[in-house]
Amino acid sequence: MYLSKIFNEKNLTITDQAIVSGGNFALNILIARVLSLNDLGTFSLCWLALLLASSIHQAFLLGACPTAISRRKEATAKEIYVHHLAILNLGTVLTSFLATYALSLLFFSKAQLNGFFPITLALLVSSYLFFDFGRKMNQNLSKTKRTLIADGIVLVVQLATMAVLFYAHNLDLISLLASWALIYSVAGLVLNFAFLVKIKSNLESLVPILIEHWNYGKWLMATGMIQWFSGNIYTITAAAILGNAAAGVIRLLQNIVGVLHILFISFEIYIPVKAAEIYLRQGTKSMVDYVVAFAVQGMAITIAVVLLICTFSTQILQLFYKGDVTESSLLCFFAIFYLIVFSAIPLRIILRTVGNTRALFIAYVISLLISLVIAKPLITQYGTTGVLLGFLISNVVTNIYYIIAAHKHIWSTNTHRPYPA
Repeated sequence: MYLSKIFNEKNLTITDQAIVSGGNFALNILIARVLSLNDLGTFSLCWLALLLASSIHQAFLLGACPTAISRRKEATAKEIYVHHLAILNLGTVLTSFLATYALSLLFFSKAQLNGFFPITLALLVSSYLFFDFGRKMNQNLSKTKRTLIADGIVLVVQLATMAVLFYAHNLDLISLLASWALIYSVAGLVLNFAFLVKIKSNLESLVPILIEHWNYGKWLMATGMIQWFSGNIYTITAAAILGNAAAGVIRLLQNIVGVLHILFISFEIYIPVKAAEIYLRQGTKSMVDYVVAFAVQGMAITIAVVLLICTFSTQILQLFYKGDVTESSLLCFFAIFYLIVFSAIPLRIILRTVGNTRALFIAYVISLLISLVIAKPLITQYGTTGVLLGFLISNVVTNIYYIIAAHKHIWSTNTHRPYPA
């Protein structure tokens, strides 16, 4: 009984997220140690392409799953739905492969297109989507233990593969991408096998599910793309103007400060559920008080980590990067910027809890428009520092809009409870 309480779905989900976030942090640090700054920048751009594909994939296929599964009461109906969704996922994976291959030919330079780079990148993106579908579908079916085990094994194999390639003097960008593509493909086959067998599919059954997911996800896909561009346009512009090494510097700084992502993700997983319960039972004021109380604690931890990074910035860069250390002041700037990043989290949670997702969409649009206007002049004038200034300006303006929206829709209203007690 005691163990069942410890290993419940909620705790398993949090543990899995900790493994994924901590594992990504460790992998990124190792990659920064072994790749040149230019190759690190190219890897960063590859990962941005993967995140864009993942955002679209999440909105189109996975976003509607919890609701769609819960709506199908019978076990057989759920199995049929999941099977047909897995078939649609195969089409999505194939589409992502072809799109990534074509776009890599269009956007990467001729020097980068030598050899197997385009097809390797396409394999990485498509295999990751295949793997991610399997892990998240298991979570949606309350089989989080499978996802936890799979994520743990994938992380161990990735680390082991990097070690073998490094000691064999064969670890470069192409071998890294290819090995990860193979790992994701094998793990994806294991996780998706049960979804793809036993039940026969037909076009008549696929079309209604396709329409259901399109209706649910079309605006989420647009939002995801806007969010991606608003968050990454500075990195992309820096790579275009200053070269891929500039993207490598940004990636290096993000890797180091990325230790805070574990805190941020944990905050966004745990707080919204309790905040929603308090909102329904006790009203707006109690919910806001609860979120703010946790935000104060989270900000205190964030400030402590930022002070630690700023105090030992040179030593941290020497530890995490094999090249010459020239970016310690940029690391301090970037770490301080994360105080702004954290402050947006409780504001977004409050807005989501009261159902004002429109404000979140508008904030992303505002951020994108500002980024489109200031990215090129800032980076042309100030180089890599201009990227960080752009991040700061966009996020400050976005936070101001969050505060205005929260005040307008929450604190200025006389309604404290969404429903009568």
